[in-house]
Amino acid sequence: MDKEEIIGGQLKQIYNEFLACNFLVVCEPISKMLKLLSTTAELYDIVERAVKCAPFDIELSIINSKSNLILPTNPHNLISLVTGLLLSFDAKGHAISDFINRFFHADSLQKGYLEFCQTVLLKYSDALLMLLHIKPKLVDHHAREDLKIDAFPDKAKEDSAKWVISIKELVEIDNELPADIRAEYIALTKGMLRSLDYRESWLINVVWIGMKNSLISYLPAKRALYELGLLLYNYKIIG
Repeated sequence: MDKEEIIGGQLKQIYNEFLACNFLVVCEPISKMLKLLSTTAELYDIVERAVKCAPFDIELSIINSKSNLILPTNPHNLISLVTGLLLSFDAKGHAISDFINRFFHADSLQKGYLEFCQTVLLKYSDALLMLLHIKPKLVDHHAREDLKIDAFPDKAKEDSAKWVISIKELVEIDNELPADIRAEYIALTKGMLRSLDYRESWLINVVWIGMKNSLISYLPAKRALYELGLLLYNYKIIG
């Protein structure tokens, strides 16, 4: 089984978890999806390109301007929109129940949630799977480098990067960590460093959620993780 098949299987498994759960505990599959995006280089690259092509705020304003939910047909726009929504639901920036009530007129919230899964999340999963098979050079011409955020100061980026590198170094020298856990932690730190370079706040949020959820029980990195979170909070990168 090649890497794309493995990733495809992971996406399908999480999608099935969305389908099987009650919308009241949807935070669990959301966290798993965001963690998969931040720890899998191939998926992270797709999300990063989507951010460059179609900023989440713009995509959100487009769907909010309409009474009915009309999803973007371009896969990059769709991935930017839905990743941003999942992040917002996870961070409690938007309530998933409000989104369901507005766009899915079902007999109950649970039925509306299932419609959300079978339309929005299914198309999202399909878009990620499709772009897994497309080489980056075929879509890079859509990127808009002018979308980088200047409001994130160099000092904030440098200080944040120091704590991320500190975590990475702790992981690399910890011989007691299982190889798969070490690889996951290192992937998260590399993803965060790339996000800091790009300075896109909600992309940093995606990786931060993965880091926080994965490293919270890793005691050697407790202080560095706390300091990183405090920095990102003080600079209003995370809520």
